[in-house]
Amino acid sequence: LPDEALGTFLAYVGGRAPLAVAEFFESRLNHAIAIKANEGFSCYKPLPSASFWSSFQGIQESPQYRVTLEKIFSWVRRFPRWIYETLEIFWHFGKPDETSFSVLDDALHSEDADDLLAVLNILTKAQKDLAFNHVAFAMHVLNLCAAHNKEMEAEAIRILHGNCLSLPGGMAVGGSPIPI
Repeated sequence: LPDEALGTFLAYVGGRAPLAVAEFFESRLNHAIAIKANEGFSCYKPLPSASFWSSFQGIQESPQYRVTLEKIFSWVRRFPRWIYETLEIFWHFGKPDETSFSVLDDALHSEDADDLLAVLNILTKAQKDLAFNHVAFAMHVLNLCAAHNKEMEAEAIRILHGNCLSLPGGMAVGGSPIPI
């Protein structure tokens, strides 16, 4: 099945049964671990390229939305070899809304620093201008990271700052942004 067709198929099924798609991906990740695809070079790719995915419309209205996001969030720590793909998948399924923030908030209140780092990793791929568009959540992240330690606070500032300064498009000659 070509990547484009797989993306369309997954978007169709994901809009109707998002947890089933997440469980399918998780099975593929577990299979990759079993065949040691995470050790060195392997042709096996447990997660399809997100660049070929269509919109996962309907997921946010699904009764399985939160549990699906919780499952995907757990992969950040469980499958570090595929963290970049996991970050993309989280935001393909989720959007910056109360449910997504609630899933992240559960980890923010953990005593485990790795949970905080997992949230910060997820935020590296969040929609641009998250801190401007969701100020209360961004301040909450900063306050909880600051309460943990100075290094975590600095990392949260760096990630949220980067999220707000990343602009689409390119740079003009002389380093000035191209007017949008």
